[in-house]
Parts: sequence; structure tokens; C-alpha cells
Amino acid sequence: MALSFQAAMLFAQTTQTIVIKADEKIHAIRPDFWGTNLLYWIDDDASLSDGGLRQGIKDAGLRLLRYPGGTVADNFHWRSGTLDNINMFPFQSGAAETDFDEFIALCRQSRAEPMCVLNTESWAIKNDVKGGAHEAAEWLRYCKRQHYQVKYWEIGNETYWHPVLSASEYADLVNIYADSLKNVDPEIILGVNGHWDIDFVGTKERIRPSSLSEVLALRRNINSRADHKQYETFTKKETTLPITSGAQKWWPTVAAKCGDKIDMIIVHWYFAPAQLDLVAEKLNQLQRLWKNAHPAKDYVFNMSEFNVTTKTPQSFMHLTEMMGLLLNTGFDLSAIWPMRMEYKKPVLFNYKDHQPSIFNQVFRRLSNQLTGHLVPVSSTGPLHAYAAHSEGQTSVVLSGRKVKEALSATLQLEGTSSGRRKCSVWRISGDEFDYKMKEELLPVVGGRVTFLVHPSEVVIAVFNKSTG
Repeated sequence: MALSFQAAMLFAQTTQTIVIKADEKIHAIRPDFWGTNLLYWIDDDASLSDGGLRQGIKDAGLRLLRYPGGTVADNFHWRSGTLDNINMFPFQSGAAETDFDEFIALCRQSRAEPMCVLNTESWAIKNDVKGGAHEAAEWLRYCKRQHYQVKYWEIGNETYWHPVLSASEYADLVNIYADSLKNVDPEIILGVNGHWDIDFVGTKERIRPSSLSEVLALRRNINSRADHKQYETFTKKETTLPITSGAQKWWPTVAAKCGDKIDMIIVHWYFAPAQLDLVAEKLNQLQRLWKNAHPAKDYVFNMSEFNVTTKTPQSFMHLTEMMGLLLNTGFDLSAIWPMRMEYKKPVLFNYKDHQPSIFNQVFRRLSNQLTGHLVPVSSTGPLHAYAAHSEGQTSVVLSGRKVKEALSATLQLEGTSSGRRKCSVWRISGDEFDYKMKEELLPVVGGRVTFLVHPSEVVIAVFNKSTG
């Protein structure tokens, strides 16, 4: 026979008290923090045709969509919607894919902010950076003529990982692109990309000097998929490790040479669970580097791709915690990669039938309920916790990843909201597309509510004015 709530509480071996200081604001949470990557060849005309995915994007509370994707952006021409080199990733393009106008229509229908990634590598390998800057400026001019209002622009994708541009060469390119784009619209938010580790050294700087010319020759002569594979294999073989070996660190070089012309710092992080404990420290180091380099500037910090390295049944909890870490470190924007595809990492939607994943269910509650300001949370114990407060509600997010057996969690709400009498407690557990959700309304006495958190469970508790 199932235990009653009171009996179950008695069986809980440990108790963790979490204090939420709802009146103490850390910083505002931007509505467009909640984003994902729309992949123009995956989220194509066919997948969007019946309206189901469009509605799913809206229901998930996705407020930022990145286009045309990641690596593809440096092999993509926006006007034609086609690849520069069909023998490079993603190896397909054409009328059946989602072109830029269709992307903007989707953003408008779902009330999401568009973010675009500019092609740099195709132009750099042709030794025509000015041509790339012109193409980028024409894209922005087109947006202005069409009244598309695209404010976020990324200059290249993960440039630090490919051997075409060194940090210094990338910064020189950024200066040319920035001049061209800002001449069209000085109000855009223009971003540069780099690794999450400030000691990272670019791939080009780590290629053995005797092999660099051959690497670049292979890159310029990719005429088949076999050529592409040969290029990638040879480049990997001739690149030294670790990624921090070498004197010319990526971020300090970029900050020194072009930091005055850009507005946004872009990072990607595919993390192992053990790295969650490093996130805050590493991202704070990056923020300090830019603050020290340009103290008068207030940069936007953007995690425009993130996910786990390997999908496990606990991945939805890892991602839930990562969202909290990004918020707590003051990141303004984020976009999980990918939204949907046949992939070895968690996604938001099933590739075939567009069913929302377990993390999608968490995400939609985070995007809808974590509004207003991030607020301090004080606690010691296995539960990972973060919270937000807005006029009318206080929301607390708990991850039970480190919970070994049922744990009694007490939320203590401090401040002017402590008089609320009810708290909605929503919980989810299970696998990516086979999960269970439950929601209950619990009494709040003296600003305090207590409930169980089970292993491998995410819980979101909302003290709402309408239930108080």
C-alpha cells in the first residue's frame, strides 16, 4: 500500500532547508535568455508544414532562435539559402530547407527573438574577408528594408576550433566585419566567439608548423566528401594537445585587438557532469578578463550552444542545473543545441513526431516561471537550487541528481512574499521521451513549505500570488 505523505516524510533519511531571499535582487532575467538552435536543414519546410512544431516552439517558451545553426553558418550564404561547399557539413541545401524569410516568419509566430550567425570561414579561405563583410552588411540591409529587426549577430561559429584563422587573424576579420555592419546599423549587438577556458589556444596556433600549409591546402580543395574526411583527419592528427598549449591565448588576443568594436561575448560548452562544478568559476574568469580589458563596456554574455557530452538518463537534470549556473553567473542569453535532430545528445523535440522531451517539459516551466529577477538561495546539501522572483510569484528550481534516497526539502521564503499560504509543486522524472509529471498544491505556514524530493527528479515550486 502506498505511504501517505506524512508517513513518507518520516522515512526520509535527511532534510535540507533552502532559504529564498525573495526581496534581494541579483540581476534581471532577460526574456530572451530562453533559446535554442533552429537548424535550417533539419527544421525545414516539411517539418514545419503541419504547424505542430511551430506550436511546440511557442508552447516551450522559446524566446530566442539561432539561425542557420552552428558549423553550417560558416558554409552558408543567406541570400540563396545554400551551402558554399556542398561537400562540407551539413552536405545538403536547397529550396526544401528553411530560408531566412521563413525563419523570420517562424520567429514572429512564436514571439521569439532572432539571432543570426555570419559566414566567416568560407570568405577567409578564399582570402576575401572584405567580400564576407559585404555579404554580412547586405544581410543586415535586407533586414532593415524588410523591417525584420534582427539585433543579435555572431561573427562566425567556433572559429577557435578550425585551422583557417588564428586568434589574431580572427580579430582582424572582426574589425572589418564590425566596421561594415555598424555602418549599416550602429545599434546591433555584435558578438565574437571563443572557448569557455580563458587559457585556450586556437587550433591554427596548435597545428605543427611543418603541416600548416598542407592543412590549408586540403581545406581549399574539398571537392568530395572523401576530401572533407581527409582534411578533418589530417588536421586532427597534426594538432597538438592539450588545448591550452601555446603562448597566444585566444580570448586575451581577441579582447586586445577588437574588443572596442563588439558588444557580445559568445561561448559554447558541451559539458561532462563533473564539469558542472567548474562552470561558475570558468565563466566568471571570462567575464573578469573582458571587464579588465574594457572596463567601460557592458558586454552581453551569450552561451549560444550548450549540451551534455553524452546523453544519460540524468541529462535532463544536468541541463536544468546548467541553466541555473548560467543565470547565476550573469549570462544574458543561452541557446541549447539542438532543438531537434537524430542525435546522441538530448533534444527538445523528438525528430520524427515532435513529441516534447523531458527537458522540454522542464524548459517550458523555467521560461514561463523564472521571470523578473534572480534572487539569492542559501542552502547546504545534495539538492541543487536556484530561484527567481517577480511581482506575483517566487519560483524555486530543485535538481535531485545527487539525492540518493527520498529527501525532505523545506523551502523557507523570506521577505514581503513570506505571507503566501499555498505553493504549487511540480515534479518530473523518467527518460527522454518516457517520463512522468505530477503537480500538487501544498500549504505554506510562516513562509515555509516542506515536501519530498526523490532521486533523479526535478522539482519546480512556485509561490504564486493567486494562490496566496
